[in-house]
Amino acid sequence: MIEYLVLLANVVVVSLGSVAISVCFKGYRLNKSFSMMCLTLGFSLIVAGPVSGMALLAFTGLGFWEVQAVESSFIAFGFVYIVHSIFTKRS
Repeated sequence: MIEYLVLLANVVVVSLGSVAISVCFKGYRLNKSFSMMCLTLGFSLIVAGPVSGMALLAFTGLGFWEVQAVESSFIAFGFVYIVHSIFTKRS
């Protein structure tokens, strides 16, 4: 049962993250802003976390905690880029 809840949460993250990525990318194309590019990259990495986690669980012999480490690393780097986009001064 818990596997289905994790899968559902990942589907929600990927779906909403894809919407955020597309909106950020449209903003980048309109303004050519370095901050919007970093924001797009950050959301892309956050979405890549659950995708990579589910792929690793399905296709490799890695255990749950190893997969969580990979997934959390993607998410952490995504947030680094988002914070960088907030505090950057270049346009």
